[in-house]
Amino acid sequence: MNIFRGVRTTPEFYQIVTEATKTIPNFSEKERRAGRTSLYDTFIKTSPRNDSLFPNIPQMNLPGGNSDHKPFLTYSGIPVIDFSSANRSQSNNSYPLYHTLYETPFTNEHLLDVDNFAVHRGIGQLWGELTRRFADDVILPFNHTMFAEAIIRLYLKDVEKAINSEIRLKRNDMGTAIKDQLKYLKLKAHEFYNTTLTFDTNKQFAYYAFAQNPFDSRSISGINERQMGISRCFINPRGIPNAPESRHVLFSVSAENSYASKVMTGVFDAIDEYKRAKTSEEKQKAASDIAEQLSVVQYSINCAIRTLKDVI
Repeated sequence: MNIFRGVRTTPEFYQIVTEATKTIPNFSEKERRAGRTSLYDTFIKTSPRNDSLFPNIPQMNLPGGNSDHKPFLTYSGIPVIDFSSANRSQSNNSYPLYHTLYETPFTNEHLLDVDNFAVHRGIGQLWGELTRRFADDVILPFNHTMFAEAIIRLYLKDVEKAINSEIRLKRNDMGTAIKDQLKYLKLKAHEFYNTTLTFDTNKQFAYYAFAQNPFDSRSISGINERQMGISRCFINPRGIPNAPESRHVLFSVSAENSYASKVMTGVFDAIDEYKRAKTSEEKQKAASDIAEQLSVVQYSINCAIRTLKDVI
């Protein structure tokens, strides 16, 4: 039975995706009989969040290295949304004919989507609804406050846990530098969060001004340009170490596991390097790399703060 499997995207799109799925009728007859009449109802049931950060928001993972969206996100800094359906009976969310010569229109119509292409229609409706909202909304439906919250309460929490559990912080292996850099990064992340709250207020004022005078779109254009600039702040032109094609300091894919969607790959790769180090010199070098990668993330967050502020 094909059901709505879920969405892979970044936190600034959690809200718009959730709202859009609530408007799309459920394409699964069995799900409708169970009282789940919208895609959201199935989404929240099959993909409940594994944390308490965003109530009523389903779990949405990041696109991994197997995603066709990877170069847009990790190289160009363009946020993406990847959504799909799957057969619940298949443990790997795929099916035996995937990427074979038997993936034909006949197979699709008579074996996979047998209810008059209801699955294709539902997925197409979701795609269309998201497109309509991005095209019609005066202010682009980004939620950077959710993005900032995810950085503070999910991403940095995982980094701090890894550093505290895997690394013995000593002065002679740059332990002090790592601790100080992590402290500065956390301070900047909280400043970013507070800045997004102020920016949310500015968005409301800009929307009100545009409603009063729709012939003057300067304030709206300024808001939307700054919103689109946030993702570009997290692009490092040099790429993460040993992977120049992966330039996003938060969402790039690790060369060691291209299918995983781990956040702050540069930091975690440096931590793995530290764990593999045998000599004190190697540990010193790895610890220095950890502090450097933390500083790169801090620089990107500072760029995001300045992008959202009215005065640089």
